[in-house]
Amino acid sequence: MLATGSAYIEEIDINRLLKIATSSDLLLRLKHRPGRFIVQGDELAMVWYKEGVNDKLTRQINNQFILSKQRDAQQDIEFQINQLVEIAICAISPPSNPFTVIRCMDQLSVGLCHLAEREIPSSNYYDDNHKLRLIVNQVTFAGVTDNAFDVIRKYGRLHASVDHSLARDNC
Repeated sequence: MLATGSAYIEEIDINRLLKIATSSDLLLRLKHRPGRFIVQGDELAMVWYKEGVNDKLTRQINNQFILSKQRDAQQDIEFQINQLVEIAICAISPPSNPFTVIRCMDQLSVGLCHLAEREIPSSNYYDDNHKLRLIVNQVTFAGVTDNAFDVIRKYGRLHASVDHSLARDNC
């Protein structure tokens, strides 16, 4: 399955893809998740199908990927994190304002605490007969945490107050 345009993946209809995979007796492995920028021709999904993929099936699968010119927080948890990280990095740049960075890190910590309390859905989806039908590129808590603090950690080491806040938050 190849992308038909260049844009951000805003949403993926997982339930509909599961129904398509089940009714067509195939296995889909999604290569991307919401928030990722794709270029026309990028592989969206790998398909294992004993009968070969026809144009109708290709359109059905591609139609479950909602594309947009902008990222959106609807299904893209990393979008909000990246916004706070961007603010923090701008605040680290001269003239430096470590307090804005610290406030951003505080808000990131709150968001990550909420995420830690939630169950992240499985990457594997099965039909009613317990046959694997869909493998999703799912976010992980470790990946989200790294995304939240890696860049701040890299640039924030130059500022004692930011470095202290990172140590306090065990980043």
